[in-house]
Amino acid sequence: TERVVTVGLGPPPAIPELGALARPAVADRIDGRPFLLAVATQERRKDLGLLVRAFAALAGQHADTLLVLAGAPGDDTGSVTAALATLPAPVAERVVQLGFVDEAAKHWLLRSAAALVYPSRDEGFGFPVLEGHSAGTPVVASRVGSLPEVGGDAVRFVDERTPDAFAAAIDEVLTDSAVRLALIGAGFRNLARFDWARTAAGLCDLYRTAVAA
Repeated sequence: TERVVTVGLGPPPAIPELGALARPAVADRIDGRPFLLAVATQERRKDLGLLVRAFAALAGQHADTLLVLAGAPGDDTGSVTAALATLPAPVAERVVQLGFVDEAAKHWLLRSAAALVYPSRDEGFGFPVLEGHSAGTPVVASRVGSLPEVGGDAVRFVDERTPDAFAAAIDEVLTDSAVRLALIGAGFRNLARFDWARTAAGLCDLYRTAVAA
């Protein structure tokens, strides 16, 4: 491991304030209700089926809250569909599948969400975590792959991969204003750690070291 050097990426583009964003058509499907947001293609490593089951576990405690899935179909769409099929009809109706959304709609969703939930099985970096920070939206995520390194102390991490564990973490973020505000503040501070100029300089230093060796 002494031969491995990590050079972090820079941040995604800054997300405008909500007042500067046009209301997208997808907002009509949310109708002003509070919502949890997942931004991910429906592929196996994103484990959105787990998120659907977690939503079912907390739906009774948050009767007006929606779950919004923004992302194209993928190799795990069948599992997401199967998870939805297990929900009582009134709960299943509160899961909104938007499919692919453009950048403007994604930015509006990130700014408007009550929380961004990221239940991945693994990540190489995880840009949506930093997008959540940029939008001032608290993030709940799996403690896997690169996410602890990228999210630092600015994410409510979940260690146990069960619907109940995710439901408990999401419920904490939705109901405990101190936790929520702490995550938002830590997110803005964490975002400042990432800079593309620093990425370029780190890569150049790495190449010079490799050439010299």
